Amino acid sequence: LKSVDLNSIDVRMVAGCGKSSNSVCALASRQGLWFAYPDLDEGEQLSRYSTLKDCHGRYWDFSTVCWCTETDYLAAISQKTIILLDFFTGKHRILENGASVSRSYIDMDWSTSHLCACSLDGLIAIYDIRKRKPPSHILDAKAIGSAQIRCSKSKPYVLASSHEGQPNTVNLWDIRTPSRPYATVICTASGNLGRFDWHPTVEDLLVTCSPSDDEVKLWHLSSSLSTPHATVPAPQHASLARFDAS
Repeated sequence: LKSVDLNSIDVRMVAGCGKSSNSVCALASRQGLWFAYPDLDEGEQLSRYSTLKDCHGRYWDFSTVCWCTETDYLAAISQKTIILLDFFTGKHRILENGASVSRSYIDMDWSTSHLCACSLDGLIAIYDIRKRKPPSHILDAKAIGSAQIRCSKSKPYVLASSHEGQPNTVNLWDIRTPSRPYATVICTASGNLGRFDWHPTVEDLLVTCSPSDDEVKLWHLSSSLSTPHATVPAPQHASLARFDAS
């Protein structure tokens, strides 16, 4: 376990995302996008930073950053804008939203070939980053407010989303038939849903939690959409559930 000293800069980080393949951690802030990574010449973990600015020389105000597991691309959200950055070349481009999204993006995740981002107006934009075009699909959850999204690791065309307007429900989407969710899962009887996750290798296995519950639920979606496959007691109210990537 190594650490990076952030005391040398007066910047408030709001989100971070590490990438195991290159030991780099990307950090989103209101003063740009920053990176912390090992200094190989020194043989130890040191802090090193760079920032990303717009064409007017101003810092981008970033709220979320996410690495692509398959490439060295990372995406960062600044309100209604998504920046796609190639870490090794330093080149970046702005993804067009095609005027479909009227409110800020709030969360995003990568599938094998697509970047999926959800916004405060209940829309989910699906980008094929190989093409310099607006989203290939726009999914409409018909629920405004804060949202989260996770792409299936074993089925690149499947994703799950949860929205503040549907606080205890996970919508399951297939981007090949994007007009509506192909299924919904009522994950908790009351209260908001915490952060959920797909299993990295087992198909249709989803883990959910809720700050109002004292248990974590495993859902084997190919078997049942109404009853958890298993429940795990939580020592306190859980707001985030994640599978180990290994």
